[in-house]
Amino acid sequence: MQDKWFEREQAFRYEIGITPNKKMLEGLSSSQMQEINASKKEYNGGYCTVCYANFADMKTDPLSEPCSLVCGHQFCIGCWTEYLAERIKQSAKNSLTTKCQQKGCNMVVPYSLFVSIFEAKNPTLMKRYQRYHCQSYTDDNSMVRWCPFRNCDYAANKLDYTDQNIVNCLCGESYCFKCGKESHSPATCKMQTEWSIKNSSESENVNWIIANTKQCPNTKCGKPIEKNQGCNHMQCKMCNAEFCWICLGEWKQHN
Repeated sequence: MQDKWFEREQAFRYEIGITPNKKMLEGLSSSQMQEINASKKEYNGGYCTVCYANFADMKTDPLSEPCSLVCGHQFCIGCWTEYLAERIKQSAKNSLTTKCQQKGCNMVVPYSLFVSIFEAKNPTLMKRYQRYHCQSYTDDNSMVRWCPFRNCDYAANKLDYTDQNIVNCLCGESYCFKCGKESHSPATCKMQTEWSIKNSSESENVNWIIANTKQCPNTKCGKPIEKNQGCNHMQCKMCNAEFCWICLGEWKQHN
């Protein structure tokens, strides 16, 4: 990510949705321009283009208050609330990459809007979103791993590159930092995985998985992946890691 930022900062800003992509508007027909600008203040006539709530009613109906990102597309708080709540419920990836409600807009909804809408009114949903945010940081940091045990919200930060991988979590459980599974010392991670497969109650299913899939090469994931069509460029649906099916190496290192 740092390389992309320094190599092509402006283009990367468009990609991650922190700067409105005005170049995207070039070449659009007049009807397409009208559609993408319809929700802006100067064109919406004082109404939400999703539910047609009247922004002038916000004094008696707080949900009809207009709200917009830096792109200028306005929608009522009620529609923003329903839209963002649904994104959080769908998945972590969806919520963290949520874009403006206006079709064709590249702007990503900032963390601050989620906070302003859910922190006081729906703390449970807010906590889930915050968990996604923290998890996105650990997924990109090889020196941080979440505790794998149920109902534990602690994460471990490895301070050096030694071979010591046993984590004694504050929740009382211990696990292996390298593979993220229950502590298995002195057995290696590979031995532990093979032993678990051998002792699985669903041996027939496991045998099919072994014969027809490969493990995601991301050490924090390791989920089995089946290739049933297409080229050797693979992307894990769980962690989004991109790799080569043949050698399991990072795809960006392939020509």
